[in-house]
Amino acid sequence: MIFKLFEKRFIKYLLKKNGSGFTKDNLVYAFSDLDGNSYYSFPKDVSLPVVRLGKLQEFYTWLSAGVTGDELSKMVDVADAALTNGLKDQKGMAKIGFILSELKDRKNMVLHPELYYNIIASQLIRHDEKINDWNNEIQMQKVEAFKLMDRESDSFFLATHELLMQLSSLSITRQQLHDLLDESILRTKAMNEILQRV
Repeated sequence: MIFKLFEKRFIKYLLKKNGSGFTKDNLVYAFSDLDGNSYYSFPKDVSLPVVRLGKLQEFYTWLSAGVTGDELSKMVDVADAALTNGLKDQKGMAKIGFILSELKDRKNMVLHPELYYNIIASQLIRHDEKINDWNNEIQMQKVEAFKLMDRESDSFFLATHELLMQLSSLSITRQQLHDLLDESILRTKAMNEILQRV
C-alpha cells in the first residue's frame, strides 16, 4: 500500500518535471475548432514537453523583437540588396534607413499577430498531433484555424486566455486584444507592401 502510494507520487513528479509519458487521455479537453478538430491543453501542474517549450520560448524571443523569423530574413535580404546597389541607386540608403527604423519601432509593438497565434498553438495539442513531437505543418494549420475562430466568437478568447500568462495580459479584454492585433496587422501589412516594392 505504501509502495503504491510512493510509486504514484513519484510518477506524478516525473510527469510534472518533463511532461513526458502524456497521451491525449492525460490532457484536458480545451475546445473544438470550426472544422471539428479537438484541442487539448496540459494540466496546470505539468510542464510542456521540451520540444514545445523550446518552440514557445523561440516565439517569445521573436515577440520581444516584434518580428517573425521570416520577416527578419526578408528585411535583411532587402537591406543587403540595397547596400549592394547603394552606390548605383540613390534609393538604396533610404531603403536601409526604412528597414532599420522599422526594426527599432517593432520592438515597441505590443503584440505581433502571427506570434500571438503561434504562442497559443504551441501550447495546445490537436487530436491528431503527437505530444512530444513538433509538426510545423500542423502548427500552421492550427494558427489559421485559431485566427478564424477568434474572429467568429468570444469562445476562443475565453478558452485560450490563460495561455497568455507570459504576456502579462491576463487583465486584457477581448476588445483591447483585437484592437492591438488590428493595429499590428495594419503595420505588418504596410511593411510587407513596402518591402514588396523595394
